[in-house]
Amino acid sequence: MRILLYYLCGVFAAAQLGKLAALSPPIARELQLGLAAMAGLASLLGVCGATLGGGAGRWLPRVGLRSSLSVAVLALAIGAAASAFAQDLVTLALARLVESLGYLAIVVAAPVLIARAAEGRRQAAAMALWSTFVPVGMAVGAWAYAWAAGAVGWRLAQALSVAGGLLLWVSLRAMAAGDAATRRAASTTSPTAPVAPAAPAPPPSPGATGALLWALVAAFGAYAVAEVGLLALLPSLLTQGGMPLATAGGWTGAAAAANAAA
Repeated sequence: MRILLYYLCGVFAAAQLGKLAALSPPIARELQLGLAAMAGLASLLGVCGATLGGGAGRWLPRVGLRSSLSVAVLALAIGAAASAFAQDLVTLALARLVESLGYLAIVVAAPVLIARAAEGRRQAAAMALWSTFVPVGMAVGAWAYAWAAGAVGWRLAQALSVAGGLLLWVSLRAMAAGDAATRRAASTTSPTAPVAPAAPAPPPSPGATGALLWALVAAFGAYAVAEVGLLALLPSLLTQGGMPLATAGGWTGAAAAANAAA
């Protein structure tokens, strides 16, 4: 259950990619923004990851991965709420940067927590599941927000992010409270005899960063440019051709979901 919860945090984060893709046409019309401006807003979700990812990977474990995850889902909810009241490009960009911080914390913390929660052969399956969070999240986001925007408008559609972030935050806090209660119960039933502390494990030696690893990084980067870059603009391109927003969101969601099998 905890692996599923961590995975859903990743799906929720990736849904914010699909969200802006689906909401770009009505946002651009109301605020009179061009396609380049909307592409810039879409790319802002990855800015913190591109600039702060290395530092976050070192800093978040010291702060606490589960507490960081809880704050991250709230950051996505807060950014969405701010976007709902935005009246210009600057406010939208600032709200998107708040979401970018939440997205960064989730993609750093969640896979580590999943790997720790899984055991033995389950770990490989759990990490394979995690690898699908971007296409699944983009598919869910593109479909759900396009439908919501068509029904209630793009501003009220942001309530999906607010509700999703709050629900995940409550679930994470409930899980943390349950774990704390379990530890307290275990401490009261354990023997009182002193136990010698275990010798600290030696720190792991860093692996070599060879050409193969950099090639893998470049390949994934190229894939992300093609997938996220195209899908983030697809609803705008389709609606410019006369397709209804809900239909454009559905096709974008289907294109994103097709990546999950890979």
